[in-house]
Amino acid sequence: MKTLSCDDKSGICYPSALDDAAATDEVSLTDTQIIYIGDPMCSWCWGIEPALQELQDHCEQRGLSFSIVLGGLRPGGGNPWNAEFKAFLRHHWEEIGEATGQPFSFDILERAQFSYDTEPACRAVVTARHMLAGASSRKLYAIFSAIQRKFYVANADPTQLGFYESIMEGAGLDFARFTELYEGDSARQWTRGDFELSHSLQVRAFPTLLARTDSGVVQLATGFARAAPLIGKVEAVFRS
Repeated sequence: MKTLSCDDKSGICYPSALDDAAATDEVSLTDTQIIYIGDPMCSWCWGIEPALQELQDHCEQRGLSFSIVLGGLRPGGGNPWNAEFKAFLRHHWEEIGEATGQPFSFDILERAQFSYDTEPACRAVVTARHMLAGASSRKLYAIFSAIQRKFYVANADPTQLGFYESIMEGAGLDFARFTELYEGDSARQWTRGDFELSHSLQVRAFPTLLARTDSGVVQLATGFARAAPLIGKVEAVFRS
């Protein structure tokens, strides 16, 4: 069984292992860029969200591109929706809220049934990326962040298609076209491609930030981090 595992001390969530299925990769990696690997339903990825907003501001000022790779925390779910798992989530979310100041609601923990399957939310971001081809990475991250907020604060269900309607329309995307892509095989393959790219980059925990330079890939952070240290690391990497 694939179980959710997060560490309150390190600010890390650990993804489940991939099987051997093949997939295609939709992410464009350039020679110099910042790569963020996360999952909208990774709670520490919600914790680091304000820092990533500041980091993207800095990247824009420095002329650095910022790419999002969906890591796949728990595609297909895993943990049974029982009292033990709900208690784990409540404690974990409370700890992250206290550590980061990010808001969390807990009404979802009162539901009789819920599947903590993170693949649909990842697939929504990948589908939006396909529709936003050529647009600023800020637009895609705004969608990623909106999914997080709707899940963690509004406690809506990301496994349901209707969850995404207001988010996509708010981003100026046609929801009918989104639905067509999102429910198709290609979007599932693109999403799988992101998961495999994450593994090929040797990422085994979320959130992770990498810097891709002319000399190779440098790890900036794994787990929760504040904006100032992240920006300092970016400056150190791209000065060298």
